[in-house]
Amino acid sequence: MVDGEPYLWRFAPGYERIGSASVSYRCRDIFMAYRKGQKLSPLRIVFSTWEDPVVGGPLRVGVALDVDALGDPNAAGANGRPACG
Repeated sequence: MVDGEPYLWRFAPGYERIGSASVSYRCRDIFMAYRKGQKLSPLRIVFSTWEDPVVGGPLRVGVALDVDALGDPNAAGANGRPACG
């Protein structure tokens, strides 16, 4: 509920092939939210992040998120790992 309006949401985790010699895939997760009954114009956010074969990606490891780093262009990354370029 946002301001008394019901919203529905969907999170679709996935991967995309990038074809790099050192890294062949990266995480590509999609979050969508829309007002109930109005699926034609959803808010759609695509998270494209690194993927590690051992620990997974930043949205899948359960590491605490450093919210202050999200707005800081000089920060190492929201979870301490360098941001992908």
